Amino acid sequence: MRQCRFERPSLRKPRTVKEPEPVFVKLREVRQSVVAAGVGVA
Repeated sequence: MRQCRFERPSLRKPRTVKEPEPVFVKLREVRQSVVAAGVGVA
């Protein structure tokens, strides 16, 4: 449960309780990609 400490509490939705690890990992990956793209574009 401590693995989600760097994730925002608002992103921790109860519907992803079935598979939190893969979902959060994918979310972080996608978010990092989007953030990197946004920074590059900006």
